[in-house]
Amino acid sequence: MKNLAGILCAILCCVAWPSFASAQFRLDTPNGYLKISGRLRAAYNYRFYRKDNKNHQENRFYLPEARLRFRGEIYEQFDYDFHFEFSTSRGTLEAKDLKLGYRTTPFLALSAGQFKVPYSRQRIVSSSLLQFQTRPNIADAFVPGRDIGLVVHLHSTDERYRFWSGIFTGNGSNTKKDDSKGKPLVATRIDFQPLGAVGEEESDIEQTTPPKLLIGANVAHSEDTDSASKDPEYLRTIPGTKLLYGADATLKYRGVFVTGEIHQASFQPDSGRNFTAGGFLAQAGYYIASLRLEPCVRYDVFDQCNHVGNDRERTITYGLNFLPRGQSVKLMLNYYQHLKRTSGDRHGWNADEIRLLWQILF
Repeated sequence: MKNLAGILCAILCCVAWPSFASAQFRLDTPNGYLKISGRLRAAYNYRFYRKDNKNHQENRFYLPEARLRFRGEIYEQFDYDFHFEFSTSRGTLEAKDLKLGYRTTPFLALSAGQFKVPYSRQRIVSSSLLQFQTRPNIADAFVPGRDIGLVVHLHSTDERYRFWSGIFTGNGSNTKKDDSKGKPLVATRIDFQPLGAVGEEESDIEQTTPPKLLIGANVAHSEDTDSASKDPEYLRTIPGTKLLYGADATLKYRGVFVTGEIHQASFQPDSGRNFTAGGFLAQAGYYIASLRLEPCVRYDVFDQCNHVGNDRERTITYGLNFLPRGQSVKLMLNYYQHLKRTSGDRHGWNADEIRLLWQILF
């Protein structure tokens, strides 16, 4: 009941006080500034169960995200970003980003701490700016997420050319796992925006004209000795060597948003034979400005091992977003059609699900 009350309160806040959304608190000092912002996402998940399935625990209200963020600058050259999440399931406060930055020149910057590994646009973009409530399996359970490390960032003054290269522990975020015998995770990303900056958010609320295009490529390498940690970031590793590579492309034009990504990995485990894994996603949406509605669809495939014939996961996700105040207040309705792992017939209705989510940014 407490969880339900929290959800209802969040929805009332979204409906009754939309003018409060996107109101960030800023404190200016002689040497810099501090911005305080936050995010609340309240959701309901419904699964289509068979009649003989009595476990309905996943039909529930829940809070996917409740976050606070503190970021700012000191002496113009130094910046910081501290991002925290309140976990309603564990009752704890968890650090998402703990980043310190230093801009040596207008086109060169260094970042150190805990933050997202520069790999895959789908992972880099904030979940609050995505067209769908969740990321696909190929991006959420395969490519690197947050980690602790150091990154060098180069870019042209007009942001058309951007380059990131970093070295990380390879252990993931907020983990006590010490992989002292393994080697660091090294990741590099480069992207090109020939027609100007595409921007971070997926939706094209601004009705972009002329069109904007982004083309990106990534590569990452790691060598690990143990994958027994329960940390979700660390579970992307195996005992052995992994080479991960991929590419993505994004287009925005007059309300249309189209994106696609492909990722592949070569594994050399300490025991057993070598294998490959990978997949892709294709996604499109259209923002109807007069109605503030955005229908969208996504198809993603994740093949966990090329030696196993029935482990391919395929999902079609249908979405309808209502954005009365842009990304600041957003209602998202998603239908997940989980297809069979083997090629051919789809799963039964018990595998599909509907998710409804309210988002408010402040």
